[in-house]
Amino acid sequence: MRQSIVNTKEDLTRPLKLVSPAAAAEERRAPSFALVAGLNRMGTQLLSVALIAAFFAGAASLRAQPTIASIQGLFLDAQNNLQSAAVDFQTAVTGTGVQTATIADLNEAISNLTVIAQDMTNSSIQEALGKKYKTVEREVSNSIVVADKRLEKALLAVNSVAGLTETSYRPDNLVGPITYTQRKAVIVAFEGAANEILSGGLLLGKPLLWNKNPGTAGFYNPGAEAVFQIDSAGCDEAPVITVQNASPFSSPIDTSTVVYDTQTGVLKFKMGTDAGGGDVLVTACGQTESLEVYNYGKAPVAGVPLDFPQSLPVGRYLMTYSASGAANIPTTTLGVFPMTSLKAFYNNITKAFTAAINAVSEPGCTQSVEYSPYTDNSFTITYTVTCAANGQSAGETIIFTMTKE
Repeated sequence: MRQSIVNTKEDLTRPLKLVSPAAAAEERRAPSFALVAGLNRMGTQLLSVALIAAFFAGAASLRAQPTIASIQGLFLDAQNNLQSAAVDFQTAVTGTGVQTATIADLNEAISNLTVIAQDMTNSSIQEALGKKYKTVEREVSNSIVVADKRLEKALLAVNSVAGLTETSYRPDNLVGPITYTQRKAVIVAFEGAANEILSGGLLLGKPLLWNKNPGTAGFYNPGAEAVFQIDSAGCDEAPVITVQNASPFSSPIDTSTVVYDTQTGVLKFKMGTDAGGGDVLVTACGQTESLEVYNYGKAPVAGVPLDFPQSLPVGRYLMTYSASGAANIPTTTLGVFPMTSLKAFYNNITKAFTAAINAVSEPGCTQSVEYSPYTDNSFTITYTVTCAANGQSAGETIIFTMTKE
C-alpha cells in the first residue's frame, strides 16, 4: 500500500487531471503546484497528480532508483486499487461509507500513477529502454491520460449514489436503496479504468503475473473463466500459487476449479456466484506478485434486498430471536418457514420480523437492519434501534437467527 493524500479543507470543484510523465517532470521544476481535485458532495476529494507529485518529489531521495520491474509493480498496484474500490463500494452500508472507503482506493490508484509518471522520466529507465524509450514513454503517457479520464468517470459514478443506502429496512430518514443496476454501473466505471491501467503496464513488458482475459482487468460475471499468465522466465523454481476468496463467508471464486498448466504457465479458474473479491498470489525465485479479482455477482431476485442472502438452499428454516439493551429477551422461537421461493420466503420472514420489532420501534428513532451471509446452515438478521428524548437515549438490539433444519 502506498500513501494517499486527502485534503479536506479546500473547497475545490474542478475535475482531477493526471499529467503525462514529461509534464510531471516540468511541474517538479516549477516553484508551486496547482491543486486540481474532484470534490464530491460528501466532502471527500480526489487529488491531482500535480499535488501528489509534490509530495513524492520531496521524498524522492528516500526511494530506490526505479526499474522496469518496479514500474510494472506500480501498474499492478494501481489495478488492484480498482478491485479494492469495487469491494469497498459493494460492502459499504451507507452513502458516507461508500464514498469514504471507495475514494480512498481511487486516491491510492492516482498516487501509484503519479509515481509511474515520475519514474518514467528517470535516467535509469531511459537507459534500460534504450532506443525504445521515446516510443514507450509516449505510449505510457497516453495510457495515463486515458486512465485519468476513466478515473474521473469513476468519481462521477460514485457521486451519483451519494446518500443512498443498502439497508433493507428503510426508515423515513434514509434516502433510498442502491439498486443492483446502480451498483454495477459504478463498478463498471472502475473496470474501465483498470483496463487502461493493465494496458499501460503491459507496454513495459510482461510481469510475473498478468491477466490474459481481454477487456476484463480482473472484473468478472458469475461463472466466467478467469485466465492469468505466469511468466517466470529465467527462474527454474516452480511457482507457488495461491487462489483465494477474500472472505470465508462467500465464494466469488470457485476455488475447486483452479487449474495450472506447468508447460504454458497459464492459470485458469471459474468465478462463483457471489459478489465480492478474491486474489491470486504467485511467488517464484524470491519475487512475489498478487492480483485481485472481483465478481459482479448474479442479479438479485426482484423484491429482495441486495444484502439479503441470495443463494439459500431449499428447505425449512427455524426462526428464533433474542434481544439486549433497554430490555433483555431470552432466545424465543417465532416459527418455521419453508424456503422454495426466495421472494416468498423473504416476504414471510419479514412479516414475522416486523411484528417482533413493532414492540420496540418508535417514530423518530434511528433504526437499522443488517443481514449476515449464509454459512454453517444459518444466517442472522440484526435489528438495532436507538431513541433519544429529553437529553437521554436508549437502545435495543434484536438478533433473529434463521437455521436450516
